[in-house]
Amino acid sequence: MIRKSHTAQPKGVESKVGPKLDPSVYRSLNAGDFTLDISASASRQLSLRETQVLRWLALGKSTTLIADILAISVCTVRAHVRSILIKLHASNIHHAIALAFAKGLLHNR
Repeated sequence: MIRKSHTAQPKGVESKVGPKLDPSVYRSLNAGDFTLDISASASRQLSLRETQVLRWLALGKSTTLIADILAISVCTVRAHVRSILIKLHASNIHHAIALAFAKGLLHNR
């Protein structure tokens, strides 16, 4: 489960996580109410394996569990995470998940 910090930002100060997203995006992420679209538009940006890793991360799975699920090493999962962060221009995985949702890579069920 993705937890959102409830710390209020001072007025005029931008969040370090990135642009503000619609609250429904966070509600959907927290509820796990989404699917990962690996359509043509998504596949141009992320590889199939990166989309699989992103989906499992969005579902709250650890890198160790993802490695077991996908039958790859933890180091490979971490490499995919680094690639996801670079390709989505995200500062951390939570930011990447929110950006993927905002860009239409993650969809509500």
